[in-house]
Amino acid sequence: MTLPVLYGMSGSWAFRSVWAMKDSGVDYEHVPTHFLQEAKADEFMDLTPNCRIPCLVDGRLDILVR
Repeated sequence: MTLPVLYGMSGSWAFRSVWAMKDSGVDYEHVPTHFLQEAKADEFMDLTPNCRIPCLVDGRLDILVR
């Protein structure tokens, strides 16, 4: 089983998602992704074409968390 992957920086809207994941005790991988630089990379745009942060990939379902 793969861990959910959360993309985003704690200095962006992702801080709430990081906080919720830590607070709930969910095992996850955090990939710090800066919304002005890394979010424009082709690899990230494959996950979320509108470049929104945070982005949660759980292996079964890709969802945008806002």
